[in-house]
Amino acid sequence: MSTNYLLSLHKRYYFPVTILRLYLVYGPYQDRNRVIPIVIGHALKSSEFDCSKGTQLRDFVYIDDIVRGIIKSLKNTKSIGQIINLGSGNPIKIKDIILKICEIIGSGKPKFGKIKFRNDEIKKLYPSISKAKKILNWHPKTKINSGLKKTINYYKKYE
Repeated sequence: MSTNYLLSLHKRYYFPVTILRLYLVYGPYQDRNRVIPIVIGHALKSSEFDCSKGTQLRDFVYIDDIVRGIIKSLKNTKSIGQIINLGSGNPIKIKDIILKICEIIGSGKPKFGKIKFRNDEIKKLYPSISKAKKILNWHPKTKINSGLKKTINYYKKYE
């Protein structure tokens, strides 16, 4: 509703609004009740942890890339009145992200298939970032392995 309201203000009064849709942002200081911090916590403790089958596709994007995208949108008048997705552009299975984290840390024992999918679970959730590339001249620079390593190092230091 807020998107529709803001776009109507733009159309009616030329209100300078850009709608940014952020996909799964991760990195230091992230809410700990999210998949990446949860998995990092278990892996750092070398503990077993229950997971779904992990077949859901998601788009994870590192916080530094999001900040760059926001700044570019603020400086670019072509973005006004647009809805722009900011994501990595590379969907990944939840299972694969869990396994990457455990591999980087060198521990953690995920037990896949122990948690059932929610009834309303979306199996595929990832954006097209073509507008971000075209209008903002933006693309994410941080590869998933690099972003995960930075995030893991943060947790190692502050946990």
